[in-house]
Amino acid sequence: KGLTRQHIYDMVKELGGQEVLDKFTPMVETTQEIDFNTAFQSAGLELKWAEGTPAWLGVEWDFAGERVIVKGVLLDSPAARDGLNVGDEIITLNGLRVLRDDAEKWGQVLKADMAYDLIVARMGQLMTLGLRPERGPRVLREIAIVDRSKAESALKSRS
Repeated sequence: KGLTRQHIYDMVKELGGQEVLDKFTPMVETTQEIDFNTAFQSAGLELKWAEGTPAWLGVEWDFAGERVIVKGVLLDSPAARDGLNVGDEIITLNGLRVLRDDAEKWGQVLKADMAYDLIVARMGQLMTLGLRPERGPRVLREIAIVDRSKAESALKSRS
């Protein structure tokens, strides 16, 4: 039948104490960012990030010849919030026809936090949508060892 939230919290408190429970609870109940950097630093490691694309929509494209079709939309992405759906065909961006080459370059051409007008074809109907790209999410490039003895100790304590 599973466990209730309170059962899980009781187990976390029993195993790790109140301090661990206080750190665990926001990770479960909120969308607050988890501070992975601090955890990795305590193990002698450093996370190295690459900045995201200048403009990101959270869309995966499919192409039918030169036509641009939405193949996938990431949950909570700018495209999802702005109403793009899988199967939408992108017709125009700010009044200009959109073709395959255009969509493939949007990450470099569009500007984050700038408003654009789209016309899409959805189930045989033309629709106008607003679109506001965001700066792309950063990407983990490397986990570097900055303190070998701490890293080895952390690895041994987990085995």
